[in-house]
Amino acid sequence: MSTLHTTILILHVIGAAFIIGAVLFSLILLLRKPFLKANLGLAKFIDRFASVVVGIQLLTGLYLYFSEPENFKNNKLFWIKMGLFILSGIVSGGAMKMKMKKIAMSANGETVDVSSAKTLAWAALLIVLAMAILGVVIAENAA
Repeated sequence: MSTLHTTILILHVIGAAFIIGAVLFSLILLLRKPFLKANLGLAKFIDRFASVVVGIQLLTGLYLYFSEPENFKNNKLFWIKMGLFILSGIVSGGAMKMKMKKIAMSANGETVDVSSAKTLAWAALLIVLAMAILGVVIAENAA
C-alpha cells in the first residue's frame, strides 16, 4: 500500500469520525432543554462543517474505490454502505435543514418544539454508525 493510499485512508477514517461527531453534537444540541433560537447559530455552523467533511468523505471514498475497484464493485456490504451514505445525506442534509428552518421561522426567542428534529437526528446518528461499522467490516474483509 502506497503512502498516498494510506494517507487517503486515514483522512477517510478521520472524516467518518468527524461526521459521527457532528451528528452526535447536533443531537445533543437538540436534546438540550429548552431549545432556544440562539442555538440555531451553532446548529448552522455544525451543518456547514459537516457539509465540508461530507465532501472530503466523497473525494477520499472515490479515490479508495477507484484505486481498488475489484474489491468493491461486487461487494454487497459496500453498496449497502453507499445506500446508507445517500440516506444519511437525505436525512441529515435535507430533512434536518428543513426542520431547522421551520424552527428558526417559528421561534421568536422563545422555546420551540423540536421533537421531529430530534427523531431525525437520532435516525441520522444510527445511519452514520451503521456506515462506520460497515466500513470496518469491509476493510477487515479486504485485508
